[in-house]
Amino acid sequence: MAKSNSSNSRTNDTPSNPGSADELRARLFHERYWWFDKYRGTKDELIAAGLLRDGMFPGDPGMGKTMTTHKARNTEPRLQVSRQNKRIFVLRVICDDAERERRRDADAAQEAAEAARAQERVELDGLPVSSDDFRKRAVHFLRGMHAIEVKWVTKFAKGYRFNRAAFDEYEETITEAIEELASAPVCFNRDERAAFVAEIKQQTAQADPGYQSMLATIVAGAASAEATDCARGEA
Repeated sequence: MAKSNSSNSRTNDTPSNPGSADELRARLFHERYWWFDKYRGTKDELIAAGLLRDGMFPGDPGMGKTMTTHKARNTEPRLQVSRQNKRIFVLRVICDDAERERRRDADAAQEAAEAARAQERVELDGLPVSSDDFRKRAVHFLRGMHAIEVKWVTKFAKGYRFNRAAFDEYEETITEAIEELASAPVCFNRDERAAFVAEIKQQTAQADPGYQSMLATIVAGAASAEATDCARGEA
């Protein structure tokens, strides 16, 4: 069963009134899924939290013995109540189609944001931190690529190959060039590094739902201001 990315073992709601139904609900065990919210507690706890009324529990008159379902009506969602043991009941508050879609979209956006943050860590953690670090990584990469080239050239043709002396000369030249780079001077372009880091962070920000919401608000505000300016210009 897919649990919503925003789920917690307990709710994180901040009650406005101590001792209120909100506070009591926040104390209950709560798991959030994309199509329902799950609460667990005693009969008195679920009633005090405003989630159920007396007479709606399994074992109550007219209700099932271990499970009962209450159909959605007016503004109330569909509810499923089951008995876990003699004292504890499990309540599932079923989301309507609009809420399910909203949660799916929110979860997808959250997953995209987390993937972007993970990619940012990979990109930034992989950057060389000094000239020596860059030189070591670059030479290691070039040695590996050269080994792949040699294997590819000598194996792929199945019968054809370069003259041994000519290919030995090529391999020696490339090997010497790579080894010379192991001690070659290195330059560093701070602006290029800063631009790359800024681009990566911008990509991460764009994948964040909060950023997208803020951007939509800014764009909507700009469009409204533009429409007002145009109206003034026509007046």
